[in-house]
Amino acid sequence: MSPAVSRSTAGRCRPRVLTVNGGTLGSASNAQLANAVVVNGDFAVNGDMALNGNMLLNTSVRIDGVNATDRFVTLGGAISGAHGLTLDATGAASTEFSMTGTSSNTYTGLTTVQGLARLALGKTGAQSIAGDLTIAGNAAVGIVASEQISDTATVTVNSMGQPVNGVPAQYDGLQLATWGTPNLVETIGTLNGNGTIGLGSGTLRVGAGDFTGAIANGSIATLLAGSVAVNGNLVKYGPGTLTLSGANTYSGSTSIDGGTLRAGAANTLSAVSAHTVASGATLDLAGFNQSVPSLTNSGTVSLLGTTPGTVLTVTGPYVGNNGLLRLGTSLGNSASVSDRLLLSGATAVASGSTTVQVTNLGGLGAQTTGNGIEVIGTANGGSIAANAFSLAGG
Repeated sequence: MSPAVSRSTAGRCRPRVLTVNGGTLGSASNAQLANAVVVNGDFAVNGDMALNGNMLLNTSVRIDGVNATDRFVTLGGAISGAHGLTLDATGAASTEFSMTGTSSNTYTGLTTVQGLARLALGKTGAQSIAGDLTIAGNAAVGIVASEQISDTATVTVNSMGQPVNGVPAQYDGLQLATWGTPNLVETIGTLNGNGTIGLGSGTLRVGAGDFTGAIANGSIATLLAGSVAVNGNLVKYGPGTLTLSGANTYSGSTSIDGGTLRAGAANTLSAVSAHTVASGATLDLAGFNQSVPSLTNSGTVSLLGTTPGTVLTVTGPYVGNNGLLRLGTSLGNSASVSDRLLLSGATAVASGSTTVQVTNLGGLGAQTTGNGIEVIGTANGGSIAANAFSLAGG
């Protein structure tokens, strides 16, 4: 590396341009470098330091924290270049990197956070990640200010969280922090992976993707600010499809504002999250049983799978705002298997106006008795207001 820098707490090091070709950037304690940095190769950091000048990536770069104790590295300038950046921590302890300042990073390559690295995204009025982001190993990324990641980015969360002092998953793979900006908002283009996400008190807006991990309120580290209500929200926006297949437990709202939110497994929709489907949007159970505490349907709610028998249980209010409910039935006698909307509980009251569309899934037809094939039912004190549902074409 040229030059090598070792600092104490006294004074500052101010070469005009620091060129890094490799090696280790060391610090006795809290080095602060205000100069511009040109990076031509991977390098390691050993100690607390702040790189506050602008950084140019002339190649894809890996920065490795090799510390024996927890250390902090601040990247306070604007990072540019047509290459990727990997933040790693292969030492005995974690290294927390942070992207701060008021100038956006413009490097367009993939950002990878791996090993025991943590990355805090906290630029003020600026963007930290312009390209795609992958979180792997036991790494963790915390978002502490709104809109830190490009709206078109693909974010892949494969980290199950980072342990602290031997206790597993103290940090989620991706977390919207309860410290920093309260009620922050983060918008991403595509969400993939099988890791953990903590919504904290924020709102995560996702355009599409296939996420098999778990979305929750947050890990212990996410919940450190005890005075902040932790009820983060999930918003599906845009024309794409977002498939959720994990055990999601977040307690804020779920809003399907555009495209399709699809279940990839049974009980993957959060059973403690109020769900709202906007006009033109779709909540697709894809044949998997689900339970939600309330549902407002201004778009389409589809239970259809390849065979009938899917049950959507609503334990609180169901409100139809001229929405469509799509069900599959084996059209036969009154005992035929059918998809069902079940209103269960004293507060489970269906109201408003919903059109019901029934699709025959293999039945040959037969005479029915009584109320025929039940597609909407009640249990445990649930009720249905008059004219809340009407049959399409009826």
